[in-house]
Amino acid sequence: MLKRTKNIFLIFVILALVSLMAYGFLLWNLQEREADLYGLKNKVENKKSEYQEAKRSYELWEQQENDIKGVQKHFLAHQGDPEMALIEKLEHITAESGVTLLEGGETYYTTRNDLEVLKTDNMKFIGSWNEVLSTIALLEAMPYQSELESVDLQVPRGRRGSWEVRASFVVTSKIAE
Repeated sequence: MLKRTKNIFLIFVILALVSLMAYGFLLWNLQEREADLYGLKNKVENKKSEYQEAKRSYELWEQQENDIKGVQKHFLAHQGDPEMALIEKLEHITAESGVTLLEGGETYYTTRNDLEVLKTDNMKFIGSWNEVLSTIALLEAMPYQSELESVDLQVPRGRRGSWEVRASFVVTSKIAE
């Protein structure tokens, strides 16, 4: 019976060792899986962070695109012909304010403070006092950096209530090509 007890004890010890080894193997395997899960969690957090950064960049790009469009409104551009764009703007202003454009003046490039600018000399229009003031205000409020150099007001003979204006101005904002 002692031998049988020894055998049972030996089997029990072997089973305990096998159980401990299996438990150790499972514990080691769980630790590896936990490390893998942490690695995956970090990857997910990095991807999430990259996505949020890309989303912020895209939103910033959209905002800047709108800002750029707003700024571009202040550039003279007419399919490569800024002079034509300025002339069309002047015609639009005179039509909008109700004056009659007698002469569009002469529009040409010149240099001012080492910057190439567009200059319009001797633009001539006629209208009532309110129309003339409205036109001058619109010329000053053009969406370009511009400066009225001279404005000459006269009452033409035989036209009571009308004012004749001769104006010269310079557009000094960047001219888009």
